[in-house]
Amino acid sequence: MKPPFVARNQLVIALEGADRMGKTTQVRRLVSFLSNRARDGVRVATVKSPVKGFVFYDRIYDWLRDGRARTRPDVFQFFQIANRMEWMASFERDLAVKEAMHLASPSEYYLVLDRWNASTYAYGQAAGLTRDDIDAWLEPLLEPDLTIVLDGKGHGDAMPVGDSYERDSQFQRDVRRYYLEWAEQHPDVARIVSADGTVDSVADQIAEAVMLVMVQKWQL
Repeated sequence: MKPPFVARNQLVIALEGADRMGKTTQVRRLVSFLSNRARDGVRVATVKSPVKGFVFYDRIYDWLRDGRARTRPDVFQFFQIANRMEWMASFERDLAVKEAMHLASPSEYYLVLDRWNASTYAYGQAAGLTRDDIDAWLEPLLEPDLTIVLDGKGHGDAMPVGDSYERDSQFQRDVRRYYLEWAEQHPDVARIVSADGTVDSVADQIAEAVMLVMVQKWQL
């Protein structure tokens, strides 16, 4: 079941992709784009997964560094999902309080997610988890209106230093394959955007995809 705030008149966008695809830069650009277009009173919220300050945040990075994310992918993905769920509950409580105090309206947020459900499919399957298991685990999490999958030549290039995901070239190639497979299976909510262009050209492609969803969702 979707969380309550997804039923509100909001736009939820996730930016996805493997390491070194420029997600952080494009999240900032998208937040700026949405902020400039937002009507008075509409705020743009953004969150990076895993979410700092919530359950298992430090453990997630510990497991990435020492390799346990690869040897126990089921437990590792449980940490990720639990972290997101706790953040979701906090976000919902905060919004409900503001509404009760008449400080916010139900249609107040554009929400930009730096990694979300698609990353669980891509990294989880690359680490050996089954699609059926992942489907069941993700059921309680919100479903973005649009997921942008950044794809480019950086995929498959291992880093000499980094965590246990980043150091493995084959793992990075598998992650790319599963990201693209997920996007192709979800054409109604996913867009693949090439990350090989300039920062501006990639941002323009993302903005175009977001505007299309806005038109479809709100009949602008």
